[in-house]
Amino acid sequence: MRRWKLALSLAFVAALAVPALAGTWRLAPGKWVDLTESGARRISNLLEQTNECRTYSDDDGIERAMCWTLQRRLADGGTWYPPERVTPKYIATNLATAAGAFALTFALVMLGPPIGRRYFAWLRR
Repeated sequence: MRRWKLALSLAFVAALAVPALAGTWRLAPGKWVDLTESGARRISNLLEQTNECRTYSDDDGIERAMCWTLQRRLADGGTWYPPERVTPKYIATNLATAAGAFALTFALVMLGPPIGRRYFAWLRR
């Protein structure tokens, strides 16, 4: 069998297996993050400034929504971060891992035997 056929086959298998073995295919699970003391103090100060979300510096809906969100976060004692989604960064990470595994395996199979033969020939001298 020609070496490039073997190299191509092994590189393809490595490109499929390495992301699975490295775990880059897994999405991060959702998690609960507790509110720190300093974060709770900052939220309390903001709520005092808005009189518990009753008065605002501007009649802006964004400020109102932010105040309600912070008020809920303070009452809950933290916030829930949802699980990771498939994003372009996730796809790029997995493609880069697969491409790196493919290239490295192909190069090792193609260059390994000639380099090994020269090394062992040098040792026998």
